[in-house]
Amino acid sequence: MRYDYSKNGETRTPHSSIEILLVEDNPADSDVFQRAIGREYHVSTAVTGAEALDRLFQRGRFQNSPKPDIVVLDLNLPLLTGIEVLNAIKANSSTSAMPVVVLSVSDQPRDIQKAFDLGACAYLVKSTDLQDTEEVLSSFAEFWKHVAFPGYMRTPSPPPHAVAVS
Repeated sequence: MRYDYSKNGETRTPHSSIEILLVEDNPADSDVFQRAIGREYHVSTAVTGAEALDRLFQRGRFQNSPKPDIVVLDLNLPLLTGIEVLNAIKANSSTSAMPVVVLSVSDQPRDIQKAFDLGACAYLVKSTDLQDTEEVLSSFAEFWKHVAFPGYMRTPSPPPHAVAVS
């Protein structure tokens, strides 16, 4: 499939990576995430809620960092909780449309409902089984390869079985 992506004057090719900000304080979970989603994504990791907001709003040492296309957010974070980070993302006009996927060990209905109430577009529960987690994250990666993002123009080529008619 051939795509033409453009964002903020940049042209992105099919080989350009979608930018993911992973907000995760556990290095082992971060490694599993990066391994499971493959090379089609560029992942930056924030280990605290405060660092996540600095990256998102390009403050301090992150002022030249690329803005993410997707935020993957753990709820249990130091300094600011995932819920506080999600609330800040959705409350700011420059980030409110950004897709936020919660990735948490919590399967508590109140946590899931709160995340959706604040604007999360999906909620994934981390499994204690590594293989289950990798399967969920592979599905996540496959899904986002086919999503069009605001500010990008996506022009798919015709399906392989299509015949050109003059």
